[in-house]
Amino acid sequence: MNEEHPTLKEVRDRLEHYDDYVRGSGNAQRAGGRWRGEPLTLAMSGLNLPASRGGGPEGHVVQVSVTERAEDGTPVEVTYDVATRVIALATRTLARDMLDEAGLLDDYHVERCEMCADPSGI
Repeated sequence: MNEEHPTLKEVRDRLEHYDDYVRGSGNAQRAGGRWRGEPLTLAMSGLNLPASRGGGPEGHVVQVSVTERAEDGTPVEVTYDVATRVIALATRTLARDMLDEAGLLDDYHVERCEMCADPSGI
């Protein structure tokens, strides 16, 4: 999934550490992109979900705007766009993988669970 949708991983990283990114202390906001690097000083929230748009086969596109540190050290707003279909597919695939790791994804389960039988069939 990461190879097919690299933006999804970037967005997941920012949302997983939401509290850091709101404050300006997420890894992409620190000097050198490192945990010990100097965080950005922000006048407002460093992470926002300003809008969604569209529809159709890929669903709505969710925008995630993050104030990050450019290579020259200055703050820059980066907007990530992720289709809700991609988010749903990644979630279904993760749930199936978790069941498999727990030893619960057997033939009996797959025969009765449409989502586990075909996570991409949304």
